[in-house]
Amino acid sequence: MTDQSLSRARAFIASMASDIAPNGNASENFGEYSEEVAVLAESFESGGVEALKRTFTNLPKHNPKYDLLRPASLAPKSRPKGPRMLLPGGANVPGLPEEARMPEGLGRGACPWLDDYVAMSRKWSPRGYDGFHEAIGLWVLSTIASRRVCIPLGAKMQYSMLYVALVARSGLYAKSTTASIGKRVIKSAGLGYLLAGDDYTPQAFLKSMSGIIPGNFAKLSGTDRSNAELGLAFAGQKGWIFDEFSEMIEGMRKKSGHMSNFSQILRRLFDGEEDYSTSTIERGENKIRDPYLALQCNMTPADLRSSGGRKGSELWSNGFFARVAFVGPRGGEPLNKGRLPNERFVPPSEMLMKLRHWHDRLGIPPTTISDDTDNPGKFVLERGEFPENICVFGEGVEDAFYRYGDALQELINSSENHDLDSNYGRLADIALHIALLIASLENNGVISMPIWALAQEIAEHWRANLHNIFSEINEITQTDKESVEEKILSFVDRWREQHGHAPSLREIRQHVYGASSDELKKMVEAMVLVGRLEEIPSASGRTRWFRRPVDEDGEVDEIATQKEKET
Repeated sequence: MTDQSLSRARAFIASMASDIAPNGNASENFGEYSEEVAVLAESFESGGVEALKRTFTNLPKHNPKYDLLRPASLAPKSRPKGPRMLLPGGANVPGLPEEARMPEGLGRGACPWLDDYVAMSRKWSPRGYDGFHEAIGLWVLSTIASRRVCIPLGAKMQYSMLYVALVARSGLYAKSTTASIGKRVIKSAGLGYLLAGDDYTPQAFLKSMSGIIPGNFAKLSGTDRSNAELGLAFAGQKGWIFDEFSEMIEGMRKKSGHMSNFSQILRRLFDGEEDYSTSTIERGENKIRDPYLALQCNMTPADLRSSGGRKGSELWSNGFFARVAFVGPRGGEPLNKGRLPNERFVPPSEMLMKLRHWHDRLGIPPTTISDDTDNPGKFVLERGEFPENICVFGEGVEDAFYRYGDALQELINSSENHDLDSNYGRLADIALHIALLIASLENNGVISMPIWALAQEIAEHWRANLHNIFSEINEITQTDKESVEEKILSFVDRWREQHGHAPSLREIRQHVYGASSDELKKMVEAMVLVGRLEEIPSASGRTRWFRRPVDEDGEVDEIATQKEKET
């Protein structure tokens, strides 16, 4: 099956859906879609567009290829039932070309566990932003997968790590409450040893992931010892929750600070290398075998703005933010105002058992902890081969994956906003990570077309969230606006003093920083309206100069000077 055969088949069907006789005929070779195209063409010939619609309504239940062929104009108009449909909206998000879009509703029901988790999370965090519930559910799966779910792609394996950042104003969308539910579900499933601790320096973080046997290990017994052994088996594969992520970002940006190494560490742990080693004279070598991290963090837009999220920040261009799925409401998103349950938190047993069975099926890394004969009271940790559960693409999915990635590359190529290039470049891989998790949990490792459709749908929601958040953190705040206005006034005075006349709007745009060209134009016009600036039109009307309001004598002289200069 090739992209060309599917593209030609979709173009053929799209012509019929527009009530236009398509070029060619249904007997030509459409590869593995030839039979479906012939059925649809026969429907169109017998009853036109309405008959074609009826065929699309009935046949996809028996053959998912019809959903791949369905043009957007014939997609179901009603929203899927259930609470999980998220609406992007907000910022100006460039749309995908039709050939890269998935049929609406195709991913519905592809991950029953995630549907159940979202419903449960909504109950216990009713004020949470809708997208938070889904994102935390996926982070739970990413944590439990612990590098054991993968697919070969290119020269190395792709694993299922996710970095998820919940971004919203404090007190409005229940970031911490919603995130805490994921942590409690993992612990309730008896898998708390897959979670890292709370606070680390970079050196302590690497040391813990290298598998250091705790000093009190000999004194542990029963469940405590069993959990310690399992924690060491998964020492290099952890889920980590960092509630106030902006603090880490600020520390990373101080090049000589003790937290600066986290920038490289977090990027490397996301990339799925076979091992990660660091070495210093003082501390020796820390080597992490089969490293893997599922990161969940929270921050406010104001935190992100002040700690490196502004346009032009190196965190966008160096690939750090590209590895993070930024999830959050657009400005002015309606609030959810439900009430917290007045009962003890108990996750559904079926949900927990499904996680436990999946975890057991993925396999436990073989480890042996024995006495160190050379150092009495110490122990030696030996590891066997780390288990890998390889997923496969179902029919048509590999082409859908590449169509999505190619479409994102084209959007990068046509965009003037280069800050988000790296995010777009990794988004198809992040969608694949989501698909790996769902396929492993729900479909014996086969990424079916409905599973890919759901993964791409979630990635598209996250893409819309990214644009909304990026737009919000780069809006000019009242403080910023006042600062830029002062810069404009200062520049107007300085220019007049140096050049003997007021500056034009073009000159203000060229020399005043802190706002875009369009924003500066709006600010200058607003300053004229409130009397902070005065506009001096030229005789022809082609040029406008701006100055502070002056006394009557100065005004006459300067206007005459300006008009004389233009003449």
